[in-house]
Amino acid sequence: MEEMDLEICEFYFEAITKLLTKENRRENLKEVRVYLSRFPNSSDALNEGSKTRKRKERRLLRGTLCYRIAYMYRNSSCMSSAVAYHFKNLMRQNAGTIKQLWQKNGILRICSLGGGAPSDVVALVKVLDQDLGYRMSGDIHVTVVDIDENWRSTCVTVLQCLNRFKNNDKKIKFIQADVSAFGGEVTDAIKSAHIVSTVKFFSECQGGTKKQKTQFRKNMFQKIYNLVQPESILFLLDCPDKGVIEICGGVSKALPESHILCDQPQDSHKMDSAALEMHNKLYYKLFRSAMYHSSMDLFFTAWQKTEIPPLTDSVFLKVLCEKYEDFKTCLGRKKTRPEQGGAESKRSESDAHKNWKQIFSAEMKIVGWNRNKIRKTIFVTEKKVLQKYKK
Repeated sequence: MEEMDLEICEFYFEAITKLLTKENRRENLKEVRVYLSRFPNSSDALNEGSKTRKRKERRLLRGTLCYRIAYMYRNSSCMSSAVAYHFKNLMRQNAGTIKQLWQKNGILRICSLGGGAPSDVVALVKVLDQDLGYRMSGDIHVTVVDIDENWRSTCVTVLQCLNRFKNNDKKIKFIQADVSAFGGEVTDAIKSAHIVSTVKFFSECQGGTKKQKTQFRKNMFQKIYNLVQPESILFLLDCPDKGVIEICGGVSKALPESHILCDQPQDSHKMDSAALEMHNKLYYKLFRSAMYHSSMDLFFTAWQKTEIPPLTDSVFLKVLCEKYEDFKTCLGRKKTRPEQGGAESKRSESDAHKNWKQIFSAEMKIVGWNRNKIRKTIFVTEKKVLQKYKK
């Protein structure tokens, strides 16, 4: 991974230099240096419960360009390095799967949740171009969803530093939204994506007690998972010590209607030493020796949703049996009824050619249901089953 890490370091230096030159380079550089000096701790995570003066000050600065540049300087190279490393492993084991997705659709769509600083997208696109790009004629389109509108311009500027998106923002979409609200734009972005990326997304969700936070994260993961379409990939990289593993299938990571493409239960990722040396040389004149992340503890899992099985009559009949004891009893009697000639034999033969609606109607008429009640029950059951399979 030495070559990729070196590329990533050079890439972010170019992107940060470009951001610094927006409007007033000297003033921007001065503000970033002041920020890095004022907040020497390389962690940019905020303790929402803290009321110290310094934390309030940092919170106020989150809307500024100097904060976003400092955040990328401290975090993006290491995060992109980790994503690239694990995505490259995923590609080695499943290159045919991703190639097929790209070929089949012509355009490979990536959706990054909570990725205002698009560290995951940068790594995914770089690996795709390095491993498959020369063999593929199709485009890559990316959608980044973040709650903070301030990241829009920064995100687009960074992504346009990638060769694939140079001077072309038509393939980049930024949606300012709270993912947990699951508005129309967010829902559509997840549904249309072939790769849905959540990198340090769940661990950084704030608010509520520990129990409330866990339940909130669990519900959000389940909703995102339900929106991911058959054949598409859910890519999750996060901290192993913040309860995130428990919300996504536990230790086994087994989830219904999907299979695991790649799983790394725990990894202490560290950037390549040559890349770290380059990082220090590139930034020394800009930020002196301000602290930044060179390693991170994480876990990684990627799932591919499987095709939804066809809806057969047995699916509907099973739902009806679970809800209506009379119907279950009727079918049970039919199975245990001894084979006889005459009318019983003819009735059994005709049932073999009936669909689930006809079978239900015939049996419930026998137990005294009227036509309207039968019709209403069929309508409600069909709607319920179809909604479940559309998720």
